[in-house]
Amino acid sequence: LVPSLRKTTDEVTNMLAALDGSFIPAGPSGSPTRGMAHLLPTGRNFYAVDPNALPSMAAWEVGQKLATEVVLRYKKETGEYP
Repeated sequence: LVPSLRKTTDEVTNMLAALDGSFIPAGPSGSPTRGMAHLLPTGRNFYAVDPNALPSMAAWEVGQKLATEVVLRYKKETGEYP
């Protein structure tokens, strides 16, 4: 965490570089104040979707099966869909 905090001055440096039309390194978006310390240092060209934060296809399939089972169980217990 400390090395990332020491690089927070990059925000001003990268802002000036952006105004000069220079390359700005990419990084994930979000709020460091909400416990997302991996976003530091700030001042990067953020991207809206972090592929590492998206569920894998296997996780998606497990979630889909679990949701289907919950709906079927509810229908079995109550006789109607939720």
